[in-house]
Amino acid sequence: MNVDVVLLVLAVAGLALTFVTILYVVGYFRDQSEANEQQEDHADDVERPGRARRRGLDGLRQRRHRQQNQAEMNQEGVQNDGDNLDDEEDDLGDVDQAARTATTKKEMQKELKRQEREAMRKFEESRREELQRQREAKEKAYKAKLDEQELEEAEKERALEELQRAQQEQAQQEFDKWKSMFSIDEAGSSTLEDDENPARLQDFINYIQSAKVVVMEDVAMEFGLQTKEAIARVESLVQDGRLSGLLDDRGKFISITDSQMDRLAVYLRKRGRVNLSDFARQCNHVLSLA
Repeated sequence: MNVDVVLLVLAVAGLALTFVTILYVVGYFRDQSEANEQQEDHADDVERPGRARRRGLDGLRQRRHRQQNQAEMNQEGVQNDGDNLDDEEDDLGDVDQAARTATTKKEMQKELKRQEREAMRKFEESRREELQRQREAKEKAYKAKLDEQELEEAEKERALEELQRAQQEQAQQEFDKWKSMFSIDEAGSSTLEDDENPARLQDFINYIQSAKVVVMEDVAMEFGLQTKEAIARVESLVQDGRLSGLLDDRGKFISITDSQMDRLAVYLRKRGRVNLSDFARQCNHVLSLA
């Protein structure tokens, strides 16, 4: 127990000694420092006017130098800002120019496309108009041709009708002319027939009908008659309807039936004006068919 107390006392004593030592050391150095400071203050008091003047000059120089540097820096900054602004303006100008160039190219392309579309539209419209004019011209020419053909056909029909009418009139005139050649002499016909033997008269009729075309002089010689008597007898038989035919002014008689007469009339209507030889040829043809 005593030992612990002793050790504790020794420890406290050691601590106290250590603390005192520290205080002493600190005080010594503080006093030395204060003495040095006092010396320095004294020296400063002695040198302060010169240092103050030097510091004033140095400060003035430093201020001027700082102001000059600041001015130079400001000028460089302004110049740099101006250069930067110029660069930025140049960049903006280039961008604006590029934008305007791009816009101009697009507008030019749009304008070219618009002009192409307009030219194509005008071309198509012109082509349609030209086709329409061609169709109208063809239709007009076709109608004119039809009208011309119809006019020609109408003229041909009128000419044909007039020709047919003229031919019919001429045929009727020819027929009337040939028909007028049938002469009928009523004087003494009944007496001849009454005095004539019926058998003899029938032979006379058969002779003429079988011969079809006879010369009255030959008939008169055949039956022992005079030519005038033979002609008178033929005319009398034609009047009575026992003979039918045509007696010309040269003393020739053509025996022809009513049906044959109708065929000859049709022939005259179709042919119109005919000469005597053609009519005789047609008569021979008609008579040969009987």
